[in-house]
Amino acid sequence: MRPSIETPVALEQLGQYCTDWVSPRAAEIDQSSEALGDAFAGLGARSLLALRVSPELGGKGLTTLDYWQAQRILARHSGSLAFLQTQHQSAANFIANGSNDALKRSHLPDMAQGQRGVGVGFSHLRHRGKPYLEAVAVDEGYILNGQIPWATGFGLFQELVAGATLSDGRSLLALIPFREQTDNRLTCSEPMALAALGVTGTVKMQLRDWFVADEQVIEQKPTGWLEKSDRRNVLKATSFLIGCSEAALGVVRQQLSSSAPAWIKLSQAVQNCQQRILDGMVAEAEYEVQLALRGEAIALCHRCAQAAVLASGGAANLLSHPAQRIYREALVFGISGQTRDLKAASLTALSNHEIA
Repeated sequence: MRPSIETPVALEQLGQYCTDWVSPRAAEIDQSSEALGDAFAGLGARSLLALRVSPELGGKGLTTLDYWQAQRILARHSGSLAFLQTQHQSAANFIANGSNDALKRSHLPDMAQGQRGVGVGFSHLRHRGKPYLEAVAVDEGYILNGQIPWATGFGLFQELVAGATLSDGRSLLALIPFREQTDNRLTCSEPMALAALGVTGTVKMQLRDWFVADEQVIEQKPTGWLEKSDRRNVLKATSFLIGCSEAALGVVRQQLSSSAPAWIKLSQAVQNCQQRILDGMVAEAEYEVQLALRGEAIALCHRCAQAAVLASGGAANLLSHPAQRIYREALVFGISGQTRDLKAASLTALSNHEIA
């Protein structure tokens, strides 16, 4: 893994779009699904919704480090847009790396341009014990029974990459509709009343004898694949934490000044943390080192968000205030993709922080 010598055009386009269009509407995007949908469509209009997919399939072919920077840019401008699009980008990556070539050709070019919105529902595969969603092989496909407890993008996406557990412990990844079906074999709850990013439409799905044809199967994953993926990608989500920290520091600087001791100290801490993360990604640091860096980024993000609230005073209690929005975004980014190891590392980082 190595950093790009030059900034890819896609990153420049993304940064310009976020500065010109997303930031001025960040408060509206946070509260309106229509505004969020428009912001998502704007990414698609610039072919920025399959950033890691190869250009041959309509994507931008970004490296791991450049993709990390893209997610940082998005999180700095709008947590809701960053969270929504990463579901879609993850779905595109699953399809691109899967074994179903027909799905790659039929889906990825449209997904890159936002003409087909696809979410993901697989985090439940981390659950130990009885599987939430089970798959049984039948002629020409599989039957799915159970639930997907967290699925984001309802009303915004048309399909979902669902993760189900096979009888031998392997996982099945397949495409299903992301909408209610008239025969009640696939139902969705009302969008959850979440404290943060509720506008992204997170629902619970129930599947009853739902048939998935072989043509809709992305691939089968071996037992333990998600745990291995989590260990490899500990630093992946730090992009959102750093971007959210930078957004918070922007509020602090606006309320105080760039010469304020709090801004100087926190700004330097964020820069140092970002550099250590990038160095760790390039060097493919050991798992324990990556955990410590992720925990540090989580703790730092919450410190920066709290600083934004304190610097803004009582106005930060307004739902529309940037500090309030960023404070809630920090909550989500701190617990996204959480594992037992990551929870322990995060709590350690918080408890080890020395108060000056």
